[in-house]
Formats: sequence, C-alpha cells, structure tokens
Amino acid sequence: DDGTTVPFVPFINQFDTVRKSHEAYGHIAAEGTYQLLRTRAWWPNMKQDIKKWVSMCQKCQLSTPTSGNHEELHPLTPVPAFHRWSLDFVGPLPKMGSQNCWLLTAIDHATKWPVVKAVPNATTQTVAKFLHDEIMMNYGCPSELLTDRGPSTMSWEL
Repeated sequence: DDGTTVPFVPFINQFDTVRKSHEAYGHIAAEGTYQLLRTRAWWPNMKQDIKKWVSMCQKCQLSTPTSGNHEELHPLTPVPAFHRWSLDFVGPLPKMGSQNCWLLTAIDHATKWPVVKAVPNATTQTVAKFLHDEIMMNYGCPSELLTDRGPSTMSWEL
C-alpha cells in the first residue's frame, strides 16, 4: 500500500506467522493482527487469510460473547413478603437411608426466607405438592414463581 518493502511469507509459514502474532499481542482481532503483520510480511490474500484464521482461534471463540437471541433482562419490582418465590431443585444427591435424593428449594424474594424439602424425584407432581403443602398452606398463594424453566416447572399441570 505505502511502498514499503516487506518479506514474502511462503504458504507453509503463513498460518504459523498469523498464530504467533495473534497470540503474542494478546489475541487481538483480525484487523489488528492484519495491521500488525502488513508492516512485517506479505502474501496474496493476506487480509482474508488472517480474518479466517483468527476466527478459528479457540481461545477467542471461548472469550467472545455470543450475539445469539437473548431475552432482555427486566429489573424485578419489589413485592410484599411471600408474593414472589424462586424455586429450584438440587440434586440428585446420594441416597442415605431414605428414597429422597433431591432437595426442592424455595426462597421468598422480599424476606429471603428459605424453604427446603427433601423429595424423591424432580417431577411436576412433586413441585405441585411442595407448593401446596409447604408454600401455600404456610404463606398463602404466591403471585409469582421464578424458575430455571426446567421440565418440572414448565408443565401445564403446575
């Protein structure tokens, strides 16, 4: 571009040249790697090759946020005590004398009050019974339940 003479890099050395520069400078993006190398080396289609090779860098793939379809986060508005509960299962845990190998947990958002019960399985029926017996009978009917959207909490039965 600017008339500077730089060494030609044969095909056999191109990938290694890109990899070493990309890693040595902290896994900079393809454009940065190209700008760094264009003053030190040249080969045909260099910019496209760098873009392709940098896009295959495993370390960059793992650390770059994805731009997939993510649900927008909405702040939770405060609610009175025992109106909003978070539910989740812990387990399976090793069985110790009983058939219960799961913990079903519920936490009230306003008070942070925990309710935990050992249960034999992680089914919709178990969640429904827990909600009735442990939450509704003691704290009233909640207006909101927050879950990880697992199968046992997404059923119409619930």
